Amino acid sequence: SSTAELTRRFILASHKEWTQTGAAEEPPELASLQPLVDLMFAKALDEKEEEHMKQCCLHSLERKHLLAQKNYLDLIHGSKTWVTGGLLYISSDEPKGNERMWGQKWRKIADKGSLLDDAVTQKALQSFKRLLSFHEKAP
Repeated sequence: SSTAELTRRFILASHKEWTQTGAAEEPPELASLQPLVDLMFAKALDEKEEEHMKQCCLHSLERKHLLAQKNYLDLIHGSKTWVTGGLLYISSDEPKGNERMWGQKWRKIADKGSLLDDAVTQKALQSFKRLLSFHEKAP
């Protein structure tokens, strides 16, 4: 997809630029960012997450760093479902017709995974965040 290719190119160009600046701090290893690129090419992210990733890259390139950071936060926190799920609760429905009793039903909130649940993806996202921060500090 075009978003996956944009992300891959952003990561490679950012890493190259960081390496060429001779900054005291080492850039994240490309191998640590590869799982994120793989997720993008595998279409493992939903549309919202993919859009946030795209906006992170574009805003960072446009030097709109606050918007890039906001999209990063939306990416990582927006993928977390509140309530986290896996819960059962009882709810009551109104009495129907000539019934006198309120109907009680067990309802389940399904558990949705988060991008931060996987340690490898979490490290890749942290490395991506470092690239965003590098662009923010760059002259």
